[in-house]
Amino acid sequence: MSTFLNPTAKRCKLLAAAFIILLANMVHAQTAENDYTITSVDKLVKDFVNPNDNTTPLNAFLTYNYVLANGKWEDINRLSSATNKRLQTEEQGNKEWLLDRTIKEVLVYKDSVAGMVMADKNPSYTLWFFRFENGQWLNVGEGLGGKSIEETRQIFFKQSTVELLETARRIAQLEVVSTDTAAFVQYLREHGKQPDAFLLDALSRYKLVVYGEIHNQKASWDLMRKLIHRPEFMQSAGVVFLELSMSAQPHLDSFFNNKTKEPDIVLDIFRKEEMNGWPDSKDMFEFILDLWDINYASENKIKVITADFPRPFHTQITTKEQYQAFFEDLPDRNLCMADIIEGHINATDDKRNCLFIVGAGHAYKSSVLHRSGVQQTGRSAVSLLLERLPEESVFSIFTHRPMVSNKGYLYGHLRKGLFDYVFAYTGNQPAAFNLHNSPFGRELFDGGHIRFKANAGSYEDNYDAYIFLEPLDTELNSPYLYELYTDEFVEEIKRRASIIGIENDLYWGMKIKDLNREHIISNLKKDEGRKRWDFEGK
Repeated sequence: MSTFLNPTAKRCKLLAAAFIILLANMVHAQTAENDYTITSVDKLVKDFVNPNDNTTPLNAFLTYNYVLANGKWEDINRLSSATNKRLQTEEQGNKEWLLDRTIKEVLVYKDSVAGMVMADKNPSYTLWFFRFENGQWLNVGEGLGGKSIEETRQIFFKQSTVELLETARRIAQLEVVSTDTAAFVQYLREHGKQPDAFLLDALSRYKLVVYGEIHNQKASWDLMRKLIHRPEFMQSAGVVFLELSMSAQPHLDSFFNNKTKEPDIVLDIFRKEEMNGWPDSKDMFEFILDLWDINYASENKIKVITADFPRPFHTQITTKEQYQAFFEDLPDRNLCMADIIEGHINATDDKRNCLFIVGAGHAYKSSVLHRSGVQQTGRSAVSLLLERLPEESVFSIFTHRPMVSNKGYLYGHLRKGLFDYVFAYTGNQPAAFNLHNSPFGRELFDGGHIRFKANAGSYEDNYDAYIFLEPLDTELNSPYLYELYTDEFVEEIKRRASIIGIENDLYWGMKIKDLNREHIISNLKKDEGRKRWDFEGK
């Protein structure tokens, strides 16, 4: 009997197969739908009495917000997942803001992950995640939603599966830390180099050296200033990219093209970077002034290029509608950085290489998504550049820090203190070294916001090198750029706050609408010179 089918029989078999596939997909879709529940709420947080209970997602969210509003940090940690227990024990949130927000709906996936869809003063929605751990609903953290309820739901649907299936596994893996400290000590002693010499060597060999810094670290900017003053720097590097708004480029060009140094131009740039000024300003300010001095004394100029997305206060925003319009079409910061850097490298005739000074969260090389569902790519600037430039031409460096968030929340030491122990054992001397094929590089990465992602990998998966500058336990707060806060700028801060609708929020311990220059400076001076990191949780 022939095994070949005639055309009619073959067509029937194909139709039957297609029907089976369609039916299977319908069953899968129905099962997927049944995995989710959506409960409409549409009430303000303050419309609910504090339930002091976390047996349901809604009650856990309400309890968490009431505790946060009252600053009972020991209870906040008790109500938080392992992914975001912080060391700080005293902090009080903006009570009016926390309790005046609207809970639109509660999304739950497989009775294991929940998302509160929130509407507040931001024109987009936010998502506040909770996860069911050890018989209770615990806070995972707040993130950006979409521009609509439906878009926010889709973000939750995409992220909830990851939350459920991957995060718990990664948490368990991060608990395992190497005990072979001798291997780390030996590697550091054999391969550790002076950071400035290490950077100069990298700049002589790689088209783009990315210095992944932690903001507001004086020792880090001291290293950068020492680096640019080395004669070899100007021979190897023709460009310095900075994490400043691309809108500032014409003003920065004017500063460097002037035959006299005018620091006020740079001060004005910093005033337009954030609502209340660029926070990492004092040391970066001096770094930029040093670059002017170096250029003035040489014909072989260094080009300084701003690589970040345009900030809203570089445009003439005068209404809340204009401000909201900016956030309605928020640029992808990392994509913007990658576009600017790639564009310059491909267009320049300068054979010298480039230095990019940027927060380490923009500098990791793996393709882990950290803003999925919100920004266009959700990836780091360096991971995007690796797709556009030869991989061997990009060299990314991680600088030592604690586990800390972008807002300054402290979670502890890297690798449970292993790295700090090794640096202390070898005398806490500044050191730079390659991560590949090293015990440091093989450790699972926990130095940034992607640490709980299942595919975050190890340190060597994300960076090429590591720099240690000073022990965290003795690091002091950086000095502030007091010249930034003129009477005129304080009034501008108030104007911006009024446009956004946050004039009653507390900044520098006072409502923004009541601020004055004297109060800001006196408040900042209280903080200057203190230890930066509080590992005791006091």
